[in-house]
Amino acid sequence: MNSAKRRPHGIRGILGILVSERRPSRNDGRERPSGMPEDTFCRRLCLQAEESGLDAFVFDAESVLSAEANGSLQGWRLHRGAWRTESAPPPELIYDRSMCRNPAERERRSSALASLSGLNRFVLLGGSLPGKPDVNAALQDDEAVRPYLPPTFRLGEGPPLETLAGRWPEGLFLKPAAGMQGRGALSAREDGGRIAVLGRDRANRPLDREFAHWPAAVRWLKRFAGGSEYIVQPLLRLTSGGGLAFDVRALVQKDGRGRWAFTGAAVREGAPGSVTSNLHGGGKAYPAGTRLALLFGEEQAAKLLARIRRTGERAAAVLERRFGRLTELGFDFGIEPDGRIWLLEANAKPGREAFEADPHLSRLAVRRPIQYAAMLLSRRGPVFPAAIKLSTDSNAATRNLQMPESKRRYVQEVLP
Repeated sequence: MNSAKRRPHGIRGILGILVSERRPSRNDGRERPSGMPEDTFCRRLCLQAEESGLDAFVFDAESVLSAEANGSLQGWRLHRGAWRTESAPPPELIYDRSMCRNPAERERRSSALASLSGLNRFVLLGGSLPGKPDVNAALQDDEAVRPYLPPTFRLGEGPPLETLAGRWPEGLFLKPAAGMQGRGALSAREDGGRIAVLGRDRANRPLDREFAHWPAAVRWLKRFAGGSEYIVQPLLRLTSGGGLAFDVRALVQKDGRGRWAFTGAAVREGAPGSVTSNLHGGGKAYPAGTRLALLFGEEQAAKLLARIRRTGERAAAVLERRFGRLTELGFDFGIEPDGRIWLLEANAKPGREAFEADPHLSRLAVRRPIQYAAMLLSRRGPVFPAAIKLSTDSNAATRNLQMPESKRRYVQEVLP
């Protein structure tokens, strides 16, 4: 089936927004999603797509797997401010915003994309990243990014926790290799001769434990991790003047020319007593420029943001070269009191909540994925090398273009 033949008149292309699974409920005789995932973001995407001449709809894996034999699938379109279930043609581009919570959902997502590929060729936006250890290893290979990475070990594979505790007397920070929203993240540090463990459990509930010595704490930490892969880092001094955990969430996206561009940043401050700054754990977000100016002064704040911008754009290009096409990345940066910057984490499906305090940033964060999608639909062909040059091999780009798209490792498209 060729979706181009089924485009409505005047439509430049068909964009499907893949979201996390939701079971539909009945309401007034019409099927509606029971709580649209990222409802506000999806609404803004659909409105922006309409302005750009794209036909956009929202769907989930179940929409595809239950599609009729003739190839049509059910999606949700925005009509006068309400989501309405409609049949939709196979999309030419898929913006993947699905957050799989377990192996079964990941399997259904993969099956859905495979089924769609059998109906029509599509370009997948919003690729994924592997676990934190693999991302860290990829970034460690780049000499420009390496100085911003904190020491990182896999729990159980590096030095024993007791050894690391002696090496980093300020304490240890442990987090799941595939975690999100601060769930399961813990700090462990000596406090008054005892070992204090603070953080959040897997249900994102506050956790506070105390142990008589490190061996007892280590035994409990290993039991808490269970069979999940964890990474261990030094407990860095990443608190604001009020003693709250804080970091900088930077958003780097492809623009309308296919180049990596810094969209903006927000400061996230955690709730009192929290070891993370995640908003899902009760944190708050502020525009980065004004908040950093309060903490470091205007001149230093401008320098910090410039460094975050350069490092984020560089890291995005490095990760795309290693793991394939990406559309956007959220980077979490920590800043110590002396101004030292640490790149803490990368997320291929960053949320938008932290940017709501800055209207311009919030709008641009929605506009850029749509601009990039429109560029891919109208492109004459990608031009290499990219805006940020990573290799001096003049033949690398040519070899990349000769490869099937699914095999390309570095796919930053730049139109002349």
